Amino acid sequence: MGRIHASLTTGIGRLRPLCCRLARLAAVLSLLASVACAPTVRLESDFPSPAIDPLPLRAAVIYSDEFQDYTYKSPRGVDPVDVELGPAQIRLLDRTLGGMFSELSRENTWPSETHDSQADLVLVPKLERFSLAHGPTYVGKEYYEVRITYRLDLYTPEGQLVGGLPVIGYGRSPVRWNSLSEPVRRATIRAMRDAAVQIVLQLPEQPAVDQLLRE
Repeated sequence: MGRIHASLTTGIGRLRPLCCRLARLAAVLSLLASVACAPTVRLESDFPSPAIDPLPLRAAVIYSDEFQDYTYKSPRGVDPVDVELGPAQIRLLDRTLGGMFSELSRENTWPSETHDSQADLVLVPKLERFSLAHGPTYVGKEYYEVRITYRLDLYTPEGQLVGGLPVIGYGRSPVRWNSLSEPVRRATIRAMRDAAVQIVLQLPEQPAVDQLLRE
């Protein structure tokens, strides 16, 4: 009996490393499966131009590569989802800023003393934060909600920073669809439109813009 017990103990000891490796492999495969199955939300939506009289100023906007290509990826531990924000937020700001100024152009060169810009003001948007609260399994509520924080930095054509406007957009959508993508898409678009409203209301009140209007 002693030999049998010793043999069983030895066999179990040899199996333990194998079991640990199998457990780690299962965890890795589970993580890869969750990443592979993450739906991609594409924000195919047109954004309205603001119904206002444009400011009598020429503006230029610079979109960084990061801003143009940004995709949100949900953190581990929540429903997996990717949200392609880059192309949509370019359309959003082109429409919003294009309706706010008498002229709007895109520029690829950072404003500087050697850069001959025809604009009165150069705008550089940044996406500072995108947060997504995931329905009943995450926050105990029957909807998905999105908060987007943008910052719009204001420069002179010579490259001097003269202001910055932070705006927060909020949107939510009820969980009434079988797929995760649709409520997330609706909530994100509503948050982006809310951010655009904040830009329309607050940008003309910025001291740098007000000073240009007085000149």
